[in-house]
Amino acid sequence: MGVPELLAPGGVADVLNVRGDSRIDVHIADGDFVLIRPQATARNGDIVVAQVEDNGVTLKSFFKEQARLLLQPANANYPPQFYDDVRIQGQHIGVIRRLD
Repeated sequence: MGVPELLAPGGVADVLNVRGDSRIDVHIADGDFVLIRPQATARNGDIVVAQVEDNGVTLKSFFKEQARLLLQPANANYPPQFYDDVRIQGQHIGVIRRLD
């Protein structure tokens, strides 16, 4: 089953389960589901899914600086992450939260 057009234009989106609290200040919490539009590029400030050097995947705000890339958490308890290169897998376009 695809993602409904209402949630993702064209119905093209991946749904990922969030683990951790590094995005809590932008109301993305552990256990939420995020809608990700697949794409390989990002603009400064976009929230992206990025594959980093250790092959881990992270959901952070993307910023291109002069000589490096910054992946910025949205939780003061986590430091910014700097990389020479990352692989953008998609852009965050929505959040689904299940209420129990």
